[in-house]
Amino acid sequence: DIPHDIDDNEFAEAEANEPWVQNVLIHLHTVLEGFKTRMSAESFDHLVSYLTNTVANTLERAVLKSRFTRLGGLQFDRELRALVNFLTSVTSSTVRDRFAKLHQINTVLNLEHVRLLK
Repeated sequence: DIPHDIDDNEFAEAEANEPWVQNVLIHLHTVLEGFKTRMSAESFDHLVSYLTNTVANTLERAVLKSRFTRLGGLQFDRELRALVNFLTSVTSSTVRDRFAKLHQINTVLNLEHVRLLK
């Protein structure tokens, strides 16, 4: 529900507060902390892997339904980096590969110019 079709003022507000990603990170941290102490390291990594797949797939669907301005693309870049960095920090498993499609979408959103190759 966080718009990425934003102007300069909305970008500055999002930069200061990062409402969407901060809420997600807080909730993920809260959920995972409850399991971390009660599970083996291997089981916890499996849980984080499942959670990572779910988050990446849900975010892909949301992004494909959204409109982005140039500033919205920059905001999405920050949000995606924060999410991937958090998930990387809580597990010994690789999570970056699960966000490959989102990173590609992010790259396209942040291009200055699009030029088709023949």
